[in-house]
Amino acid sequence: MDDGKGSKWVRNLSVPPADMLKVLILEKREAVLDAFESYNRLSYQNIEAETYEIKSRLITLFYELQGSLIKDMKDTKYIELRDEILGDSSDIKSLKDVFIQLSEWLYSKRVTQFDNRKDRHPKSVEEANKYDGFG
Repeated sequence: MDDGKGSKWVRNLSVPPADMLKVLILEKREAVLDAFESYNRLSYQNIEAETYEIKSRLITLFYELQGSLIKDMKDTKYIELRDEILGDSSDIKSLKDVFIQLSEWLYSKRVTQFDNRKDRHPKSVEEANKYDGFG
């Protein structure tokens, strides 16, 4: 049954742009974690591991977040972070430090928090259902 606006099924599956952006950011972050995992796997086998994959994925994550970072961070802190990410350094310690900074920032923005629900004390079942998206 088409009402001229697309099927009802498809409209119900649409995702708000802000939520889609969060998913894209989380995918970029996951890619960085995968690169760290690959590096660690090789390192712990006493195989000389390169950090170029971690560095490139961190840069990609940084570019994804850059607009928000500029608005949210003080200029000096943003410039330090930018220079550290985009600079020539590729040692694992500095890459870990940068990743931790970005992860902490994402957590503070409730992107990576798993329990980000507000504390609430509903006065009625209807109010609780509405908050949970059922009404």
